[in-house]
Amino acid sequence: MANDVTDHEITLGNFIQLDFSGVIPTTSAVINISSVQLGESGTVYATKTASSLAGAIFIQTLFANGSVDVTSYVNAGYYY
Repeated sequence: MANDVTDHEITLGNFIQLDFSGVIPTTSAVINISSVQLGESGTVYATKTASSLAGAIFIQTLFANGSVDVTSYVNAGYYY
């Protein structure tokens, strides 16, 4: 987020990737996304490639604050 020195946002071409490998297996894994501003969005993908969106699978786009259930992807060894 440091590349956007004005608003400190995640800009196009950048992403945050989460590693849930320490919680496998799990019965519930939910990502809560907040601070989605009016007119903006947040998109969640799953990939098995660390530090990359290569082979990414689209999960959901949020147009407001919300939650994304990623339980099945966590148990299958994906990153977010």
